[in-house]
Amino acid sequence: MVASRMMADMIFARRMGEASSLIVALYAVSLGASLLVAAPLFFLIADLSLSASVAAVVNFGLVAAVWAGATFITALKDYWTITIAFAVGMIMAFVMALWLGGMYQTSGLLWGFNIGLGAIAFALLGRILAEYPSDVRNVQNLGKRLRPLWPYLVVGALHNLGGWSDKWIMWWTAPEAQSAINLPFYSHYDGAMFAAYLTMIPALAAFTLHVETGFFERYRRFYDDIADHATLPEITRAHKNLMETLFGGLRNLVVLQAAVTVTALLAVPTLVEMLDMDFRQVGMLRFGILGAAFHMLIVVATILLCYFDLRYDNMRLQAVFLGTNVIGAIGSIAAGFPFYGYGYFLAAMVTALYGLWLVYRRVGKLPYITFVTNNPSLRSNADALI
Repeated sequence: MVASRMMADMIFARRMGEASSLIVALYAVSLGASLLVAAPLFFLIADLSLSASVAAVVNFGLVAAVWAGATFITALKDYWTITIAFAVGMIMAFVMALWLGGMYQTSGLLWGFNIGLGAIAFALLGRILAEYPSDVRNVQNLGKRLRPLWPYLVVGALHNLGGWSDKWIMWWTAPEAQSAINLPFYSHYDGAMFAAYLTMIPALAAFTLHVETGFFERYRRFYDDIADHATLPEITRAHKNLMETLFGGLRNLVVLQAAVTVTALLAVPTLVEMLDMDFRQVGMLRFGILGAAFHMLIVVATILLCYFDLRYDNMRLQAVFLGTNVIGAIGSIAAGFPFYGYGYFLAAMVTALYGLWLVYRRVGKLPYITFVTNNPSLRSNADALI
């Protein structure tokens, strides 16, 4: 998230000569952090063979490299590269995992999957090296520009902690949780939630390809008018157009997600049979599908708050998600097996409604935020103004 914001600043200020420094820094930090997390987990805690442990650490690093590469490819709006890379890489991962897994079991599955992930990571990296300047310079300036962006680190951390907190609590405290290779898990809950998350994909894809595109055009027009010293009526008109485009797009997203959610809920028995799931997962899957519908809105609200640089609002939103999901997971376990997943659904619903309220409230007074709250000359008073 921080790298995306820094890249946006570089593009706006036409400082693309510094992009290579950011690329090197992001890859180094991502891979270094991955090694610090994955190496102790898979070498010291998990009971795996040496080959499987190495493959697991490499897998962790490749996932981080894919995320890092996607940051810079999306800045180019080069969605075809991402689509082709993922399509080819995932086909390779599927085929190689089946082939090597049949011969070498766990380590073979992991190494086969790594081959596909490696193809994706290096395809993205190759495109990055071809498009961005090759000289690395002004690395020391990155640290200075990083300091004001620390809220984005918090936003990203809280968002991911919020999304995973219910799983961790289920792993460690649910009576039905299991353990293998010294690692806890709860396959029924994990499988149901993973299947439920898939119902977010159509709406998120529509947001990325259509809603965000139209919104971004109005967004740019609003700020371009300000930069061109437009009159107050012109700014007001641009603001109105921005709000109409944004909330019209959100309405369409809600309709699309509602259609997918209702269809998935009606098809739950069929999905359970098709995916070879246990009948005990039916309740979790239904709650997960309902929660995923609101989770999609949390992601959208997070992105929109980033657009308007509302860092502290975003931190509050993610803190609400983390807190409510923790409370919901604990409450679900206390209520008993039939309520597993209900806490996630309630947490996502409360957080989504709070996020949409934040977006509506802030966008409604966007001219004031632009000229006063986010005015660099008044930045010292920003917290009081918000």
